[in-house]
Amino acid sequence: MTKTWMNLFVGTCVALSLTACPSDDGADDDVGETAGEEETAEEESTSGEETTEEETTEEESTTEEETTEEETTTEEETTEEETTEEETTEEETGGNLSFETDAYPVIMANCSCHVNGGPAGLAMPDAATAYANLVDVDSMQEPGTPRVAPGDPMGSYIVHKIQGTASAGGPMPPGGSLSSEDEMAILDWIADGANP
Repeated sequence: MTKTWMNLFVGTCVALSLTACPSDDGADDDVGETAGEEETAEEESTSGEETTEEETTEEESTTEEETTEEETTTEEETTEEETTEEETTEEETGGNLSFETDAYPVIMANCSCHVNGGPAGLAMPDAATAYANLVDVDSMQEPGTPRVAPGDPMGSYIVHKIQGTASAGGPMPPGGSLSSEDEMAILDWIADGANP
């Protein structure tokens, strides 16, 4: 009888120490073979199963949240990629600025000599004629330099004329300079590809 009590006492102590152990994973440990020890092992196993179910539920929630975040990120990335494709398309087909709507109004308002009569062989009575006489046509005052070089404002003679840096003739328009807004309209139109 003393041996049975001793086994029960030792088994209970071992079971209590395993229950208090923070690294216990809830697995069925080999504690002993007495009836008291088996009940303790079953209690540990049952409480371990409950914890496992709770952990599974938490993991499922986390997985659903992660999936939602991934789906959102994917949609955002797709939108960004679509924007990039649109920008590429604009670059390939030319910009949004046009001579008729962005540059010619500046010429009409500030270059009346060329609009009305065409001094120095540069007649600009309407947008179509002005465009044909400006883009990829060499300057008469500086042969070899185009009046307008699409995509290259500083390689365009007209820019040097309106900035007063041309090697021949005076700055244009005579008697004053373009407003910075009007000058930028011309520069931007040329930089954007000098579209009609």
